[in-house]
Order: sequence, then structure tokens, then C-alpha cells
Amino acid sequence: MATQGLIGQVKYNCDVSDARFWGLFSLCGLLLRLRELYLSEHGLRPWHRVRSQEMGPWIARKEALWEELSERDFRPLRIGGRSFGPFDTQGINRALSGRGLLYGAGYGIHRKPTFFLAQLKRQGELQGLRFYVLGRELARDLAASPAMLSQGAIIGRLEVAEQMLWSAYQEFEARPQGALKAAFGFYGVEPGQAPEVFLPRVAEAELETYLWHEVGEAREGQRLGPDWRELVSTCGLAKGAQLLDALKDTLADTCPEGMLSFIIRRERAGSLAFFLYHLRGPRARLCKALQEACRAFLAKQDWAMVEQARGATYQGASQLAQRLLRHYRQGSTREAILRELQDLL
Repeated sequence: MATQGLIGQVKYNCDVSDARFWGLFSLCGLLLRLRELYLSEHGLRPWHRVRSQEMGPWIARKEALWEELSERDFRPLRIGGRSFGPFDTQGINRALSGRGLLYGAGYGIHRKPTFFLAQLKRQGELQGLRFYVLGRELARDLAASPAMLSQGAIIGRLEVAEQMLWSAYQEFEARPQGALKAAFGFYGVEPGQAPEVFLPRVAEAELETYLWHEVGEAREGQRLGPDWRELVSTCGLAKGAQLLDALKDTLADTCPEGMLSFIIRRERAGSLAFFLYHLRGPRARLCKALQEACRAFLAKQDWAMVEQARGATYQGASQLAQRLLRHYRQGSTREAILRELQDLL
């Protein structure tokens, strides 16, 4: 079938997901995601200036479409006369083989269903896991993540990484200090530079670290086992599930196979500073010693100190995860599990 027809099918499911879940975002978060979605749908780079008279009517059309689709179900995708469920990424990508495209589907922030179709830029293997790096996105929803683990494969999305780093750069331009100043400084980037010169380069480099986070996710998923997924499910969409996600992210970042081990091994100072910048909320409380080590690194450049803090943080997070699993296996109530997580609130 024509690529345009496939794009329309994927966009339909993206719109249904957005129609159901847009209310999960704060007003500021929703506006930011709408701008990113507008840029993607119009083939524009993150630094493109969008005027309100251009974007306003588009948002109005989106809102009207969401109202129409809010009670609709996702549709299967039809490719080459065959029908595939919208989450059958392996079957769909087999059908797309040779077209230079990759389809993705899964569950993102707040368990929001997410779908996308993009041009395949390159592929390879990390720690026995297949990875795919995507370029131009042809269809996507509001809740895009720069990397994800999907049915045993890692998917990195350059367009989304560029958008995320552009937001960080805008903050850096407004306040050139702290972790962001160090992060961009390690890449030789200063306020006022042309984004088309540095942003693709920084996004390529940082996307590599995001892929290693997903390697950590895969390894920690194996270690924690199916009981962890059931534990998260018992918390539903409540605060407890978000805290468990923060704990799992910390394990993925700090495990021996994960992102921080890669950063330390390669001495990627810019990536370490970006890690520090993104460390906030429950993850920051789980990583207090690591946070201090990263801050000290900006002055002392001591990788051994960061490695020591990484190992200690991983050990503490692992112990907490195992305590929570014991509570779950012993039939503890959701309230008892949440009490274990009180320090992260």
C-alpha cells in the first residue's frame, strides 16, 4: 500500500490515544507537546518559529477531532491485504521490511498508548539487544519519548531527542549556569549559536546514552521478573505507580549494564551533566549521593568518585525494589507498599 495511506492509519490511532489521554498533562506540558507535535506533523525542526496565527487554528482542529474520537477504539492496520493489531509491532515491521520505515507502539507516560511511524536511519546491536535509530517521523502522538524498549528491541528517535535538547538549550540561553552550562559547554556550545550547527550533533551523541538506558531497562526487567509488572499494575495510575517507575528508571540508569556505566566508561562529561540536569523529583531523592558526586565532578572531574556513587545508588535502589517485591508476594496492601515509598514523595 502507499506510504501515505499507512501514515493516515497510524495517525488515526495516535489521535484516538491523544483524545483519551490529553487531560493527563498539565496546561504547560500540553502546550509544549502540542507545539512539538505541530512541528513534527509539518516537517519542521525544533528551532522553527511558530506564529500563533499558524498554530492556533491547528490546535482548534485537533481539539475538535479529539472530541469526536474520545470514545473510539484503536483500529488495526492494513498492510498488503493483511490486518495487524495496532500493538503487533513485530508483525507490522515484517510487513514493512525493505521500505526503510519502522513502526512502534507501546505504553508511555501514565500508561498512555503511544504509536509512531518513522524513517529508519540505522540499526545494530547493543548487549545482545537489537536497536533501531529513527530519523524523520511520519506519524506520532503527543507523548513521544527519545528512546523506548519495545518487545525486546530498543528504539531511538532522533527527532524527539532534538526537541528535548532544544527545550534544554532554550533554558540554557535564558540562564547560562549550573548543569546545563556544563552540559552544553562540554560540547563546545555557547548561548546564541546557530542551532542547526550544533543541535543535530549533540542529539546524535546524547541519543546513544538514551539507548543504554534502555539496555539497563531490559536487564533490570529480567532481574525483577514478572512480579514487578504486576506490582506496578496494582498501583494503577496513582502516585505509587509513578514512584515505582522512578525506582525502575534509577535501576536502569545505575545498573552495571546501564546508562551511567556507559557514560563513566566512555568519560562522557557532557552526558553526565545532562543526567544531573534531568535528575529531579523522586529520582533525585533516590540518587542523593549520586547527585552530589555529579555536582562535585563538574569541579573536580573525578570519574572514580562518580563510579563509587553509581554503585552505591544501584545497591540502595535494588534493596528497596526487593523489599517492595517481598511486600507484594506476601500479600501486603497497596497502602503498605506506598508507606515504603513515603521518602520519595
